[in-house]
Amino acid sequence: MSKRYTKGSEWRIWDLHVHTPESALNNGFGADWDEYVKQLFSKALVHNIASIGITDYFSIEGYKKLKTQYLNNNTKLKELEFSDEEIEKIHKILILPNIEFRLDKLVQDNRVNFHVLFSDEVAIKDIEENFLHQLKIIVEGNPQEAGERRALTINNLIALGTRLQNEHAQFRQHPSQLYTGMMNAVVSDDKISEILTDQPSLFKGKYLIAIPSDEDLSDVDWNNQGHLTRKILIQKSDCLFASNPNTRKWALGNFGASPQEYINEFKSLKPCIWGSDAHTFDELYTKNASRLCWIKADPTFEGLKQIIYEPDERVSITDRKPDEKKVYEVIDKLRFIDPVFTTDPIPCNQNLTAIIGGKSTGKSILLKSTAKTADITEYTKRNASAKIEDKRPVKGFEVIWKDGQISSLGATNNPDKKIIYIPQSYLNRVVDDGEDTGDIDEIIQDVLLQKKEFKKWYDSLNDRKRETADKIETAIKNLFANIDINIEKNRLKKELGDESGIKKQIEKLNGEIKGLQEKSQVSKEDLDRYNQTNTQIKEKNAAIETFNKDISKLKSLKNISVEIDETLVENIIGTTLKTEIQGLITSKTKFYKDDWSSEIDKRIVTQEAQIQTTTKEIQALEVSISDLKEALKDQSALNELIKELGKEEKILLQIAEYQKEINNSYKLVEKNIQLLSDYNAEFYSLYLEAKDSVDLSDFDDELSFNIVTKFKKEHFQESFVQKSFDGRATASKEYDYLTEYDFEGVEEHKTFLKAEAWKIINSKIPKRKGVTNKEAITSLFKNWFMHDYKVTFQDDDISDMSPGKKSFVLLRLLIDLDDSQCPILIDQPEDDLDNRSIYNQVVKFLRKRKKTRQIIIVTHNPNLVLGADAELIIVANQNGEDTKNKTHDFEYISGSIEYTKAEDDSILEVLYRRGVQEHICDVLEGGPEAFDKRKKKYNF
Repeated sequence: MSKRYTKGSEWRIWDLHVHTPESALNNGFGADWDEYVKQLFSKALVHNIASIGITDYFSIEGYKKLKTQYLNNNTKLKELEFSDEEIEKIHKILILPNIEFRLDKLVQDNRVNFHVLFSDEVAIKDIEENFLHQLKIIVEGNPQEAGERRALTINNLIALGTRLQNEHAQFRQHPSQLYTGMMNAVVSDDKISEILTDQPSLFKGKYLIAIPSDEDLSDVDWNNQGHLTRKILIQKSDCLFASNPNTRKWALGNFGASPQEYINEFKSLKPCIWGSDAHTFDELYTKNASRLCWIKADPTFEGLKQIIYEPDERVSITDRKPDEKKVYEVIDKLRFIDPVFTTDPIPCNQNLTAIIGGKSTGKSILLKSTAKTADITEYTKRNASAKIEDKRPVKGFEVIWKDGQISSLGATNNPDKKIIYIPQSYLNRVVDDGEDTGDIDEIIQDVLLQKKEFKKWYDSLNDRKRETADKIETAIKNLFANIDINIEKNRLKKELGDESGIKKQIEKLNGEIKGLQEKSQVSKEDLDRYNQTNTQIKEKNAAIETFNKDISKLKSLKNISVEIDETLVENIIGTTLKTEIQGLITSKTKFYKDDWSSEIDKRIVTQEAQIQTTTKEIQALEVSISDLKEALKDQSALNELIKELGKEEKILLQIAEYQKEINNSYKLVEKNIQLLSDYNAEFYSLYLEAKDSVDLSDFDDELSFNIVTKFKKEHFQESFVQKSFDGRATASKEYDYLTEYDFEGVEEHKTFLKAEAWKIINSKIPKRKGVTNKEAITSLFKNWFMHDYKVTFQDDDISDMSPGKKSFVLLRLLIDLDDSQCPILIDQPEDDLDNRSIYNQVVKFLRKRKKTRQIIIVTHNPNLVLGADAELIIVANQNGEDTKNKTHDFEYISGSIEYTKAEDDSILEVLYRRGVQEHICDVLEGGPEAFDKRKKKYNF
């Protein structure tokens, strides 16, 4: 009966070839059995040996002695100074009898060895009486009786060996000579097979045949008649005793056209096992330390049999434990803190854990609680995408990671762990959200981001998009600043009066002044000089006013700000470098500000100097006409006209200045609209670069990727046109033009943007109530471009695939092409997939991916459990009239596929009444037929 190992199938070291002092033909341990047992198990505990195959050639005396005198007698083990804890561990080591024969067949003039490994559940008496004693041993060329051929029983042969040792000193001194001679004792493999198959009630399913051969069998010409005998023996075997790398690959069908071709020739794929072949204490478990035999199974005979069904996946010969994952990326145990559920820790396997059970037995709630506790961000995101409500949250839950850290449900200080969570029916519910980036796009993008070249380009794209967005924001700010200036200057100009009327008034005043001047006693020449000089004085006063205004603007420019992205600085990893950069920013910023201020001060000084020079020039001009002023001062009418003329001319000058500012602001409005159009078109160019800049050809043999730059037409209509403008108040032609607009090219797009911007600014299109020009412009110049990620599988674009095929591709993108090694949690993937996809594709890459990352699934599909060879099965049950639990409403047990236990009706609790294998048959779709199909598939 198999024991239940709650973590399921794990990689353990199995040494299936260890001798004892009963190996009379080649014993290097001596006769002290107590010392042998002490060293056998002490070293086994040190080296973490899970199973030992006791091999004393054609005898099981060593196995029998070990089992009956030591393992069935804890007092004896205590006498050997083993502690209670050590004794408990010793009893967990699987001890198997491995009987080694030499066959009566020759292969190229050499005898072939033949191993029979029996289950530890086969009674020693049955092995002796119903197997070994039924065999006839043929002794050829006995060392003392050359040429004699005798048929002996096993006991007779052992007695002969003992007699020869006692009677002949050379065999006592050189036991290897006796070994060489006695190994000419041979048996018939046909007889072995006959005895085993004729007694199915004793031996069926309780033994394995192994042929040892550590040469390179891939190099053998199997069509050669000289190897026919060996081929037949390999066909009869379940596995090989071999550590040669090429032989191991060959036995798995990796040489030749296909594994099926190998199966056709040799009946089945052959897993390769190995052992230390220890004959001395020094050799125990270390003789072949670089070729340890790792088997992923419970340390039971049923576990060992799994290597026949999974010859490639369940056994490995290497010096390191296979499939080891990082401790911080493996969930070790789960625990409910809720009286409705069992509070005992629920173990998880580091590879594939499958949660099974009937309807409403707590399968999904276990997975949901795990996801919600381990990574609340991922859990919330996936549920939101699939529009799934959290209907039945538990009161408390813990995820215990292999690194010892604990995530608690609802805690704010949980360790920073990542998972991928795929809720039930998620793949079918997630649809492409058109022009919005949905989960499909995000999944594809995440896959592409694993490619360094793409990630580098993508990070650059985001930086440049931010730069472009910043430029657009600045241009919009400048645009409306200049629009405001234009409006304000037009208002001020209008308040000053009509320019044409003011010019006519000035012309009239000049005529009146000229008439009065001519009536004065001042000569015409002096009057001309006087008027010319006054004109010069006016021009110079205007220049001084301009100088003063520029000085005021220069003083405003002195306070310049220098901005550095603090995030970039904070993200510098090296502490010393970060300090250096921060110091550099401080010093260089101060230098730049000081230098800028100094340069502006120089310009202010220049302007002030020009004011002084111009002032002196004005003073000189006034002196030059002082005599004429004196002559004209008593003419009050003339003076009044001159004063009035000065006021009008000043107004005209101010109007001219306003007009200049109006013209400048208009030019800047034009310039900023042009800039906005150019900047917005930059988005298209940035996205377009991906197609030419990034190589997407080497991701996968079956999946191909492409990136298309797309104008978000629907989004443009909904977010800009419909939200900004009143369609009822807008001319139908104009509104239809906007709603039907689509991107046709960069230059056409720029022309469109400029035209619509002017229409908005000039209020040519009625806006919705409350929408300002600035809001409409800001919306117009948004980034209306996106990447449309395309993935093709089996010549179908993802957008054209059937729901089942699309779901499989999404699942594959999430799992198979995701380079991270965080755990993956999937709730009933079969709900989204068809059976063909599950059997032919999903199972294939679950088997592949579980080697590199932990996967936990809820399922009722036998292919996902048996086909993917789940290392651990968690069986869920809800307490009911016919499904009793021990204590809680919801309880769970865990164990491996190989854990089998016949129904025991005396046990009331359904989870403990039968083995995991029986639960699988009872719970999963297909029941026992799933196992039958699996058996037929592997031909066992």
